[in-house]
Amino acid sequence: MKINKCKWFGHKWIPVFIKGKYNDLETKFISCYCGRCNKGFEEVGIINDLAKDRQYGTYSEKYFDRE
Repeated sequence: MKINKCKWFGHKWIPVFIKGKYNDLETKFISCYCGRCNKGFEEVGIINDLAKDRQYGTYSEKYFDRE
């Protein structure tokens, strides 16, 4: 029997900061996925892969406010 820690203790969300061009418009995203069960990890990867001329995809917030 698999125990789902996320249902017991809540998700441990990890932010991912992404900046890139989507439809020729430069956009910044803050995506999250659960560090325990990986819920949302696939969606973060899709957003990261869709970016054209991606400048970064990082766990560090220090790049997010830079132009």
